[in-house]
Amino acid sequence: MSFNRVHLMVIAVVCAAGMVTPHSLAQESTKTSRWASHRGNPLHRGLSDSTTEATKGKIKWKTRVGHRVNVSPLIADGVVYVADAGGIVYALNGKTGERQWSSKARVGKRAASDALAARNANENLAPMLETAEVVPQPYSFSNPCLDDNNIYAATETGLVTAFSRRDGSVVWEKDFATDIYCSLQVQDGKLLFGANDNILRCLDAATGDLVWKFSAADWIGATPIITRKGTVIAPTHDKFIYKLDLQDGELLEKFDFGYRTTSTAAMAFGSMYFCSTGRRFNCIDVRSGETRWHHSSTAQHLQGVGVWKQQVMVVISKFLLCYDAIGGKEKWRTILKGPSLSSPCIGKSLGYITDKNGTLYAFDLATGDIKWEGILGKPSLSCPVLADGLVYVAEGTGLVMAWE
Repeated sequence: MSFNRVHLMVIAVVCAAGMVTPHSLAQESTKTSRWASHRGNPLHRGLSDSTTEATKGKIKWKTRVGHRVNVSPLIADGVVYVADAGGIVYALNGKTGERQWSSKARVGKRAASDALAARNANENLAPMLETAEVVPQPYSFSNPCLDDNNIYAATETGLVTAFSRRDGSVVWEKDFATDIYCSLQVQDGKLLFGANDNILRCLDAATGDLVWKFSAADWIGATPIITRKGTVIAPTHDKFIYKLDLQDGELLEKFDFGYRTTSTAAMAFGSMYFCSTGRRFNCIDVRSGETRWHHSSTAQHLQGVGVWKQQVMVVISKFLLCYDAIGGKEKWRTILKGPSLSSPCIGKSLGYITDKNGTLYAFDLATGDIKWEGILGKPSLSCPVLADGLVYVAEGTGLVMAWE
């Protein structure tokens, strides 16, 4: 009896016992990693679901796009999505780097100088937008996100677009004519982002129609957390932390934190971890808004936080720091070659981060020891992403790379 026949008989017996089906075996064999938003998911822990890690420190492939890339890649179903400063979104084959599609460059309208005052007064912006100047729309600060159907991206100057993941065609597009630094989040069919007109917006992800909006007292650059129960937690530049209901935007609670932030906070162990003004790296109780512990932070409050087991990791200037998540005690620190505004990507036992000198690091999550270094060639503001055993990252001139 041949091996293939024996193999098929074994599968048939197992399936008959109700333990597994040929379909489930096929699904298991084709399962790929997913990194759907700036920090991987709406809790922002930076955790990759990849079962394998990049251990060699060698380039698998590299592909040049049209302009510099500052935002992080997204990955789903073996496809890598990146957005560049020319206002173009690209879909690349995750194994080869081959371009599958690219969108047209985005252009939008920048409203007159009194547009912000009109918006805050809930006046009609349409007349101003009719005569506003048409300007290029770069992807610079706000990181995109994706769901099963679309990829959603916001330009620096306020154009929000839903592209079909299938071919890059525009599903819908809205021009808000205000700076958007906050990264996008999508959950339960709702697209969420803050903007420099002090408004946190929730759009219908399928249509782009406004579901609700919430006005803060200052601009919103920090990416909100969305909990599994549908609570939005938004630190803002007005020194408050707001808790809202995702369904209708109802204000549930607000805490007077006392410091401004544009940092992407991570949520774990009932706490939020993020950098703020006041030169602080903070651990804040989600339920009470009280500070559990904090450490000195001498760098800009832009970077995100990685969570691994009971540890939180953050880069502050040239230091990669690891703290006990509960008590705040420093566990280890590693000195990088240059300062960094990157956010760590967390694998099973290795983490990955870049610096502004153009170095990609793989480090031991338990000790902080550097396991390998990769030379990107140019400074990178793009955060690395681990998926299916490869680390995807872009350097400042628009070179997208996969490292193994």
